[in-house]
Amino acid sequence: MNSFVKKQLHLIFNKRWTVLKEIGYILFLLILISLSNLYYLSLIINGFQVNALSFLYTLLLTSAIGIFPITGMVLIRYNKTLKNNLSQIIQEGRSGETMEHNSPITFENANKTEPDFTIEINNFLFLEAIKNHVHIYYLVDGLVKTTSIRNTLTNIVDQVENDAVFQCHRSFLINLNQIKTAKGNSNGYKIHLKNYEQTIPVSRKYVPEFQKIIY
Repeated sequence: MNSFVKKQLHLIFNKRWTVLKEIGYILFLLILISLSNLYYLSLIINGFQVNALSFLYTLLLTSAIGIFPITGMVLIRYNKTLKNNLSQIIQEGRSGETMEHNSPITFENANKTEPDFTIEINNFLFLEAIKNHVHIYYLVDGLVKTTSIRNTLTNIVDQVENDAVFQCHRSFLINLNQIKTAKGNSNGYKIHLKNYEQTIPVSRKYVPEFQKIIY
């Protein structure tokens, strides 16, 4: 993916999620709970002194007990934000770019008696490798077509040089410009492409690289 798209994705995503924002949120919760605990202790314990030292003690005790549920809450908020906004992030970040970069890509056929397959990037959806054949899915007048060539995914990855083509699985290459929605987390994603009903997996191995598109 080109630097312009990465920059736009980075800016859009950081509007919705920042580390500093979450740190501030956690600190606010801890202080609020600590103050509540301090007030409660002052009511039930005779002679309990409310001062800086007792507040610090209460804060440390609250942190030790509350850090796990608070961390879980933050992770849930993170995953929810990621799932809800990933589609918009990808689409907005790539807005206006697709039509400007409609260059043709060629998938070489290892069987030299048969021709290579060339298609404009905007019409390419994805390809799936099954044994020694690659099945290419693409659009013709809005309809999904498929063709097969003899090759391996490893060879295809080495041959294709286009920022929009991304390997998301040991058997799949996708066109990032064709992503409609994507939902998941660090264990994997499910991608829906435009004009195609079935989901395409992003396996755990490729999640870190996929998330670089987001961050």
